[in-house]
Amino acid sequence: MEEKKLGKGSSASPAVEQAARVLICLGKNPSFKMKLTEICNAVGIHKSKGHSILSALVKHGLVQKDPDDKTYSLGPGIISLSRKVLDNLNYGELVGPSLEVLANATKSTALFGVISEESLIVVAKREVDTGIGITMGIGHRLPVTWGAHGKAVFSFMDDEQKKKVLSRKKLYFNNEQGKFDIERLNAETDACKKNGYSFDIGQMSKGINAIASPVFGAGRNPIGAVFVLGTFPEALVPTCGPMVAEKAVEVSRLFGAETESVFGIIGIKGVRHV
Repeated sequence: MEEKKLGKGSSASPAVEQAARVLICLGKNPSFKMKLTEICNAVGIHKSKGHSILSALVKHGLVQKDPDDKTYSLGPGIISLSRKVLDNLNYGELVGPSLEVLANATKSTALFGVISEESLIVVAKREVDTGIGITMGIGHRLPVTWGAHGKAVFSFMDDEQKKKVLSRKKLYFNNEQGKFDIERLNAETDACKKNGYSFDIGQMSKGINAIASPVFGAGRNPIGAVFVLGTFPEALVPTCGPMVAEKAVEVSRLFGAETESVFGIIGIKGVRHV
């Protein structure tokens, strides 16, 4: 089989790049275990190269091999590494620079929220003094389907996730009372997938406007959203929207997203439309 090439101008070691892809592949796969051929096909490497990489990862406990069915899965070594990250993860430090640029550029409050079951929890923010305070504290919970971020996240979910969301009793995409308009949502979903962002003009909170774009991790479904809240006029949405989407791409890369395969955003440098 033809091996996948690294991106143009990449300085990464091919072996390290391929090992990283193998780990991400095992983490993203719906099944816990994968056979060698499945891994190599998904990553785009020859079986001999795949076997060599997997053997090295098994040696260090990052991958484990089942000797009975010859399958591979993530190993216990990942647990200690991930625990170290979780114990020391500071969302403010990690995504703060991206939010800072966004807040200053849009003259709004820029926030990053992560999805937890049916909520979006604000874990980082940056704000500018515009004389009109829009406050949303760290730890604030919003319904995951709420307004701009709800539409942005929903737009990039897979069909199974969308079905789960639509089965909920209350959906707040465009109305805080939970009234639901499927035709409107479909239209806004199409626009969001095309442009990379969704927006809300005073529908959820009178006088407060929002623009949001989804954030991804290693999987295909969003893990959160970058969004701005402000009193900017609707006429600025086409200008501010791409900024929000660009920063969402930037933040997604911090969380291990293969942004060229998960984003179909037009007009954002370095992200291929799919």
